[in-house]
Amino acid sequence: MIVAFLAGVVFALIARWVGITRFDRIIGFGLLLDFTVAKILLVAIGTSALAFFVEYQLGAAVLEVKPLLIGGVVAGGALFGVGMALLGYCPGTMPMALGEGSLDAGVGLAGGLTAGLLYTLVYPWVAPWIGPDLGAVNLYVQDPVACALIVAVFAAVLFAAAFWLDRRRPPAPEPAAGVESAMK
Repeated sequence: MIVAFLAGVVFALIARWVGITRFDRIIGFGLLLDFTVAKILLVAIGTSALAFFVEYQLGAAVLEVKPLLIGGVVAGGALFGVGMALLGYCPGTMPMALGEGSLDAGVGLAGGLTAGLLYTLVYPWVAPWIGPDLGAVNLYVQDPVACALIVAVFAAVLFAAAFWLDRRRPPAPEPAAGVESAMK
């Protein structure tokens, strides 16, 4: 638990340092102009995959795979995207922005918690429509060597993608019409 807490503190400090708690960074990523958010997430997911694998092999973590429900994933993804576009925060950066004093993040956090409560209350009625249930999809296998290979390749692909994105620089914004002549 202490290691997870410290890892979260390190991630929050890095997130703050690179500025992914700012609205312009999140929207820039959504518009495919700024890949800072993607780079941070790729490295974080790759690192987490490796750390979870070690914990799982040591018996310190339990793997409980939930069923894949396509309708739920599509509806949840659409709501997630709308929320990110409206607020300019993702669920991870929202509490960080709130800690920095962004009141709009507080409104978003309250809205997300309210939506979660409402979903819990209406779940019995919407459950039939969030299928089909494709069962538990899991890449973890019983053979620890094969599992280690899968996790290592997965993490390496994510790290490589992050470094590839790092070589891409966002294009310089074009000046608005008439700005160049006004600057002369």
